[in-house]
Amino acid sequence: MTEIIENLSKNSKPYIHQIGDLDNFNKVYALLNHTSDMQENNFYPMIDGKNCLSVESLFKEFAINFKFPDYFGENWDAFDECMNDLDWLNCEKYVCLLKILINCCLEKCMMSLRYLLIY
Repeated sequence: MTEIIENLSKNSKPYIHQIGDLDNFNKVYALLNHTSDMQENNFYPMIDGKNCLSVESLFKEFAINFKFPDYFGENWDAFDECMNDLDWLNCEKYVCLLKILINCCLEKCMMSLRYLLIY
């Protein structure tokens, strides 16, 4: 687990990590949040799949956790625009953690969310 935290904190490869155990996921997230408090240029939003059961709720979950501006239009073009900008966060590094993806909208929308893997 410490290797995962170290890689995520330093933005080291591999860029995608899977943590199957929910307790370990929560520990990693808590430690990353603690790290981000000490390093103000890091931002670790968590997207909870339980809150992404529809496209509308997916947009809301991302808007809240990525602190999208009020002008976010809640459509795929606006989502793409916001995810490609993120200047309002004033951070150098972003690591998005995706929690509990089974049966959520993310599973159905992966083609539209292919952009996520680029960030």
